[in-house]
Amino acid sequence: MFTAKHYTHPNQYFQGSTIFFGCSVITIIILSTFSYNQSMQTSFINGYYYLIFPLIYYIYGTHLIDKQNFLDFQKIVTSIGSIEAFIYIINSRFINFLNPVAAIDVSNAASGRSVMGFTRYQSPADFVFFASILLSVTILLKIRKINISFYILQLIMLSYIFFVSQVRTYFLISIAFLLVILGAFLIKRFGYLIPIVGLIFIIIFLGILYLIIDKLGFFHGDRISSMLVRTEAIPYYLSQMFKNIIFGIGFPDVHSNYYLIHGFSNIYGASLFYIEDTGIFGIIGVFGIMALIYLICFFKEIGKAMMMTKNKIQFGLVFIVLIGLFPTLIPLNATRIIFMGFYLIILDFICNYNM
Repeated sequence: MFTAKHYTHPNQYFQGSTIFFGCSVITIIILSTFSYNQSMQTSFINGYYYLIFPLIYYIYGTHLIDKQNFLDFQKIVTSIGSIEAFIYIINSRFINFLNPVAAIDVSNAASGRSVMGFTRYQSPADFVFFASILLSVTILLKIRKINISFYILQLIMLSYIFFVSQVRTYFLISIAFLLVILGAFLIKRFGYLIPIVGLIFIIIFLGILYLIIDKLGFFHGDRISSMLVRTEAIPYYLSQMFKNIIFGIGFPDVHSNYYLIHGFSNIYGASLFYIEDTGIFGIIGVFGIMALIYLICFFKEIGKAMMMTKNKIQFGLVFIVLIGLFPTLIPLNATRIIFMGFYLIILDFICNYNM
């Protein structure tokens, strides 16, 4: 990062909203100290990770706008993502080793639930999804060609997302993004006849996929409970957006404010709400009016970038991927915050890239 070529004055379209977000985090850390009568250290510990997003954007932004740096970054991320996905597939199907430091994995594996012989291991899902999307972006921008290695890597990562992590939103977005890219590639190379035939196969594929999804129980049984909890959690977090006037819940001490942070489910009679599962709605519940201001600035910058870039279709597709995560998996949440900076850097790269 420090020895490679850097752009001196790159066009970074999201500086304003990113600076505002970072300032909001610092402000809420300070105000939470007084609002909840707790130490500054406690407030910082509960909110510091939100600063990772602005730091990533400014540390890597000028570095990754260079084409070769971007491609090198993609190779590293995709290699690690596919290796991790492969290891977890083997572990889930044949070994079932419980990683003592992966709380999510322990919770899922210890429950004893297994579908089609695969124990659910969810921890790497955010990273593997990002690796899959990043690989597809390089094809979308024609930085690399579609070859056998591309199909193998995507097959490994998508198999992990579908069978092992079982994160519905990630799988649907990644497979849709991949199919759009492959469809565009076929149209350019063979005209419209091959894509029409391909569409027929896709319809058949989606029919088979639906049967597998039904078999996995993605939308019924145990999995439907998470959807029901979200129907209660989203209104709850939205109701907290003005709790402290200019911000919402903020960063209170978890132990003394457990019910404030996790709410209470009338359906299940327990505190089951998690900010990480409610996407942009959870962020609004934490940041309050500051989140709304950030979103206004962000979408204004998106509009400006869309007007300026020559790669409008490519920019629009990646933006749709990002927006698709907003309802439940927005990368501003604690477990995914590192990726928000990289998604914005990808959008900056598309705007600056000459195809």
